[in-house]
Amino acid sequence: MPVLEELVKGLVDIYGRDKKGMLWLLEDEIEEILLGKWEGRIWEFDKYDEVHDIFLFFTKENHLELTIKETGNLLDFD
Repeated sequence: MPVLEELVKGLVDIYGRDKKGMLWLLEDEIEEILLGKWEGRIWEFDKYDEVHDIFLFFTKENHLELTIKETGNLLDFD
């Protein structure tokens, strides 16, 4: 859970509040994660921004998936 909390915090530090206006993981969300009912997080941006959408959720196989849809060369993995 600490790793997921840090990931969400990092995304919020970069992109701000998610689609629902949420920042850090709430206790209710942590409970939903433990019960396998978490809806995940979504950040949506104007279609003209270089980053279009960000999705963070658990797959049916219970793997954490992070998808960042962007255009151009915005992401740097060095």
